[in-house]
Amino acid sequence: MRPNDRTLTVGKLLFESYGKTDSDFVFNLPRKLFAMPVYQIANNGIMATLESMLTDSQKINKIAAAIECFRQNGDHGFGLKKSATIPFCEGSEIEEEEIEDGDEDLDLVPEVWEDESLAFNNPPNGNRHSGDDILRIYFKDVGKIPLLKEEELKKIYKRINEIGNKKKNSDEVRNLKNRVILANLRLVIMLAKKFSGRGMPLLDLIQAGNIGLMKAVDRFNYRLGFKFSTYASKWIMAAITRTISCEIRTVRIPVNVIPVLVRVDRSSRKLTHDLGRRPTIDEIAKDLGALSEEISRLAHIAQKAISLEFPFDEKDDDYTLGKILPDETSIPSKIAESELARDALLRAVNELGPCQRLVLTMRYGLDDGIERTQSEVAEELDLSRQRISNIERKAIERLRTQKKEELHGLLQALCQ
Repeated sequence: MRPNDRTLTVGKLLFESYGKTDSDFVFNLPRKLFAMPVYQIANNGIMATLESMLTDSQKINKIAAAIECFRQNGDHGFGLKKSATIPFCEGSEIEEEEIEDGDEDLDLVPEVWEDESLAFNNPPNGNRHSGDDILRIYFKDVGKIPLLKEEELKKIYKRINEIGNKKKNSDEVRNLKNRVILANLRLVIMLAKKFSGRGMPLLDLIQAGNIGLMKAVDRFNYRLGFKFSTYASKWIMAAITRTISCEIRTVRIPVNVIPVLVRVDRSSRKLTHDLGRRPTIDEIAKDLGALSEEISRLAHIAQKAISLEFPFDEKDDDYTLGKILPDETSIPSKIAESELARDALLRAVNELGPCQRLVLTMRYGLDDGIERTQSEVAEELDLSRQRISNIERKAIERLRTQKKEELHGLLQALCQ
């Protein structure tokens, strides 16, 4: 369905499904409708059916409710389904199954964004927001990029393979890959919109998704027979999910831990439903076939951070969490205990092999106080992240087998 045909269908749907007999409302109807970008999508259909609709009072019955629904949801006119068979206010998300590479009917940039007078001079709330303007400009630019047919995509990758791996960084290869990336920016927008409302701006989600798209373009193999959109969707959503997990939490959680936390949460919800109460740590561990200590550690990791400036009394902002917690770092006995434990840890680490000692020292900043991620250590030592992870795990296990009581607390911290 072409855009004009689609907007005509949308307009007919709106005016044949709703209505009201109040003459003042009908007089102000066009102004109310066109003040909202989502209805500007149906501009052609509205004008084509307005005259006939106004002559039939029985068909004017619930437009006010529909307008109010859109005013509350604020869809910006983005995310319109290809087949408008239900009122828009019931939902406007595009399902993943509807995403198909080379589908010309999937017009993600409504006509309102192609008209600068409508998109920028008449914002729906009467105010100009720089974030909204940037989004509209980006959507408008993306809408001008032609999509690639499946045959065109195969030709591009055949050409890339013909050039060969020796010239994989040549200008021609980069231009071909950039063409695929640009043609699939709409896919990123659709998928990023599914993650909106999770603590990150839509622009940041799109940026993360674009990084995932670039990885998908580099690794796609057309010979396997998969559609590019299906393959790229996984990379895009993985990049967005990783960015959300890293950015919205005060304390960063390793990427490999996140799927485990998801399984624990899913098990907890299922047991809560089955038992009629919150499950214990042991019950969750039994359901997942894991150790209770591991589940307890994961539950501790999943806890959200609370600001020390969080006020306990709405009437008194000065009564904060930070002011009622004791400062244990200034207690001499605690300081001495910490120094003794650190010295014991350093002596134990020095008994390890040179490779294990170096990895632990760099990971936890035992010499310079600067902690590093596994990826950073791997880059400095020119090893894979998985190799660093294995060395670290074996080193900690070796320290644990020494059964030194003074190391117990520090080893627990290292394992976290």
